[in-house]
Amino acid sequence: MGSTIAEETVRIETVRYLEGASGHAVLSLVVILVAGVLLYQNRRGVAVVVLLVAYGVALNGLSIFIWDKLRVFFESTLWGEHGETAPRTLAPHRVSTEMKAELAAGAAMVAGFILFLLLVLGLFRTLGSQQTLILAVGGLMLGCLAGLGWAYKSG
Repeated sequence: MGSTIAEETVRIETVRYLEGASGHAVLSLVVILVAGVLLYQNRRGVAVVVLLVAYGVALNGLSIFIWDKLRVFFESTLWGEHGETAPRTLAPHRVSTEMKAELAAGAAMVAGFILFLLLVLGLFRTLGSQQTLILAVGGLMLGCLAGLGWAYKSG
């Protein structure tokens, strides 16, 4: 199996607890707190931009986690050990198992992102912008707290 994104980066041991889901979750929660202060100061436009940054940070952490899980899933489940063990021939080059897994993981993530966008658009149409924003911020906070809980539980 190939390495994961987390294994390919160098970490400083004193801040190791902030890697992956926990680091993105902590930063997102801090950014949400900053947005709350901006809303309290009645600076709504800047607060919305800050909330978008919080979503970007959280979705980046989630996408790294999902990418690793999907790639390992597709590499082990769909193609097993057959991809790299085929005998060498003069036939055209075959795509490696790792590349097939990355392509399948990428396609799954694009499909998931499209479904997420359709869900958000549906929420805007049915609930309106204010209710959707409240739901989105609540969901973001719960997701960040769940990421912190998962990181704490997994050690």
